[in-house]
Amino acid sequence: MLTQIPTQILGIICGVFITRMLGPEGRGVYAIFYADIALFSTILGFSINTAITHFKASNFFPEKTLISVSILFSIVTILLSFALLIIWLNLPIADLLFPSEHISWTYLLLFSIFIILGQLNTLYAAFFQGARKFDVVNKVLLLNSIYNLIIFGIAFIMHHYMLLSIGVTQVLFMAGLVLLLNAFQWHVHYRKHFTYQINLRVKWQTEIKPFFAFMGLGHLSSVINFFNYRLVLWVLAYYLDHQQIGIFSLGAGLAQLIDFISIPLAQVLMPYLSAETAENRWPMFVKYARLHFSIVLVLGALSVLIAVPLIPVVYGVAFAQSAHVFYMIVGGVILATQTRQIAVFFISSGKIRLNLYATITGFLLTFGFNIWLVRDYGIYGGAIAQTITYSGIFLFVYLALINFTKCNTLNIFFVNRADIEYAKQRLKQKTRRD
Repeated sequence: MLTQIPTQILGIICGVFITRMLGPEGRGVYAIFYADIALFSTILGFSINTAITHFKASNFFPEKTLISVSILFSIVTILLSFALLIIWLNLPIADLLFPSEHISWTYLLLFSIFIILGQLNTLYAAFFQGARKFDVVNKVLLLNSIYNLIIFGIAFIMHHYMLLSIGVTQVLFMAGLVLLLNAFQWHVHYRKHFTYQINLRVKWQTEIKPFFAFMGLGHLSSVINFFNYRLVLWVLAYYLDHQQIGIFSLGAGLAQLIDFISIPLAQVLMPYLSAETAENRWPMFVKYARLHFSIVLVLGALSVLIAVPLIPVVYGVAFAQSAHVFYMIVGGVILATQTRQIAVFFISSGKIRLNLYATITGFLLTFGFNIWLVRDYGIYGGAIAQTITYSGIFLFVYLALINFTKCNTLNIFFVNRADIEYAKQRLKQKTRRD
C-alpha cells in the first residue's frame, strides 16, 4: 500500500491543474462526463473485473479459457454501450445524462474512446490482480500518474501564461491520451507474464455460465451501489447549474481520496481471501480490516483539520464551498471504505447476496434523501444525503457480518496488541527471506 502514496500525491497535483484550468462550471461538466462513462461501464460491464480476479486467483479456468471469456464479455460490453448511446441520444430526455450544449460529434467520439480504452485497461488490471502481481499493478499506476502530471502540468503552464486556451474538450482529449498510454503499458507487461493465446471452443455450460453465476447478484449489487455513489450528481444537475456541480464534485472527490488506502487493500484482499479456506479466511480478514480502519480514521481526522483552510488556497476562492462539502461528507466516506472491505469478504465467502441487500438499502436512502435534501439545501443537502447513505450501508453490512457469519469478535476497527505482534512477526519473516 505504501507504493500507492506517490501515485495518489501525483494524482492530487494533477487534479489541482485540471480544476484550476476548468473552473467551477467546467469542473461540473467534467464530473458529469466521467459519471456518464462510469454509468455505462458499470451497468454494461457485467462486473467482469471482479470475476476475472476471482477465477484467476482460484485457478478455476485454464488461462486460455479465461482470456477468451473475458474478451467475449468485453466485446458485448462495447457493442451494447454504443447501441445504448445511440438510443439514448434520440430520446427527449437525453440531456439528463449529457449536457445539451456539449452534445457534439467530438464529445461522442471522446465518450467512445473512453469506453473502449477503459474496458481494455480494466481487463488487464484484473488479470494482474488475480495473479497477485501487485508489483506490476503498482508500477503501471505510478507511471500513469506521471504521464498525467507531465501532460496536464504542461497544459496548465501554457494555460496560465495564456499561450493556449484549454477547456473541457481539450482536457478530455488529454485524458484519453493518458488512457492510451496506460493500455500500452499494460500490453508490454502482459506480454512478459502471460500470452494472448485463446480457446476458440468456449462452451456455455462449462465456461460462460459459471461467469454469469458468479457475477449475477454481484453485478446487480455493483450497479445499485454505483447509484448510491453517483446519483447525487444527476440530482444536482437537475436542480442546480454546472458551477454548483463542480463545487460539490471537488469537495466529494477530495473526501474520496481516503480510498487510496481502501481500494488497493481491497484489490489485494480479493485474490488472497478467494484462495483461502473458510477456516483461515476470517482471521486474515479481521487483521486486515482493523489495520485498514485504524489508518483511514487517522488520515480522515488529519484531512478534516487541513481541508477547510487549504482548499480555497490550492484550488481558488471560487471553490471555497467545496471545503464545507468535504467536511460534511468525509465521515460517511470513512465508513464506506470499511464497507468495501466487508464486501470483499462476503464475495470471497460466497455471500454476495448480503452485498446486494446492503446496496438496495443504500439506494432507498440515497434516492429519497438526495431528492429531498438537494432540492431544499443544494450542495450541502447532497453532502448530508451521501453521508446518510454511506452510514446506512455500513450499518447493514456490519450487522450482517455479525449475524450471518457468526464471527467471534465485534472489533474489526482498531488494531490491538496481538495484531501489532503479528505484524512484527510477518515483517521479520519477510526481512529474513529478503
